[in-house]
Parts: sequence; C-alpha cells; structure tokens
Amino acid sequence: MLLIRCTRKLRQAMAIEAETIAIPTATPPTALTEWYADLVRVGAKKIIVFTHASTLFSIVALDVRRLERSKLEELLLSRLPAILSQIDCHPNGMKAIAQMRGDCHYAATADRRVLGSMNELIRGLKLYIEGYGGIEHSDEVGLSLRLSETLMGAIGGMATIVEKCYHLRLKPFYSNCLGYTTTFF
Repeated sequence: MLLIRCTRKLRQAMAIEAETIAIPTATPPTALTEWYADLVRVGAKKIIVFTHASTLFSIVALDVRRLERSKLEELLLSRLPAILSQIDCHPNGMKAIAQMRGDCHYAATADRRVLGSMNELIRGLKLYIEGYGGIEHSDEVGLSLRLSETLMGAIGGMATIVEKCYHLRLKPFYSNCLGYTTTFF
C-alpha cells in the first residue's frame, strides 16, 4: 500500500478528498509506503515535492503541467527508482516500488515534524533552483540528491537524510551514496 499525505493546498488544487486510512501497525518505519506531498510554485511553474515520512528523503517533480489525482502516484513512483539507484538503494527497495503500483491512498497530513521539515527543504529547493538558473536548467535527480544532503535535526540527531536512510537500512552501503557529480553555483 502506498499512502500519500497531501497538504491542503495540494488537495484543493487536485480536488482530492482525504481518506480515513488505517495504517497497518506491521508496516516497518523503513518501508517506502508513507509519503507527504506538497505543491510548490516557482514563478508560473508548479513543482510537487514528495517527502518520505520517517527519513525525510525528498523527491522533486519539476514543471508539473496537469494536476490529476491519478497522476500523483505515477509522479512519485516513476521518479523513485532513478533517485534511489543514485544512493545505492537496497534491491528490495526497488522491488517494493513495483508492488506499490495501483494500491495508492490519499490522506491529510498528520505530522507537524514532517511538515516543518518539508517547508525547510522547500526553502532550500527554491534556492537551488535559482542557483541552477531556473527550472529550465534544473535536474530532478540532482535536486533530490541535493536535498538528501541536508542536515536535519528532526530525524533524530543532526544527520543528513541519506545517513538516516542508511541507519534505517534503506540502503546497505553509505560509502558510495554521494558518488554523483553536480555543478552548483
């Protein structure tokens, strides 16, 4: 089951009614099943930011043209493999993504800690986009990885988001997780 907790702004823009969902207690906190989503505007462009509830790992969907309920699940699941492969995600994580398709539920946000962290990440995202020269010159994978380097105290001590993923065993090896190159400023 995939649960996307949408902010009020995103729910209104997509005409999504929040469902009352009972989250199974057997779902481990490392599962890639619970995500928060927010709609961000940069100029006239729309961006959707997805943030994993327990690790705060964020995925960016740039220049979203049509906001449709059915498209929200695809926006997340289509970007997830490319980004997780960059941080050497455990193969079981990739298998779990395939199993989530078609079983998506929507709910209202529930955790202020996650929302506050998302707002902080979104402020950084806007600066990164500006530094890249605008959305036209930005890369979704690069921006998502940039956000994963952010130090966050809300996830249990000052650690980067990728370090938190490592400790929760979402990725087996930390040594190569930032082996990508990107040009910034």
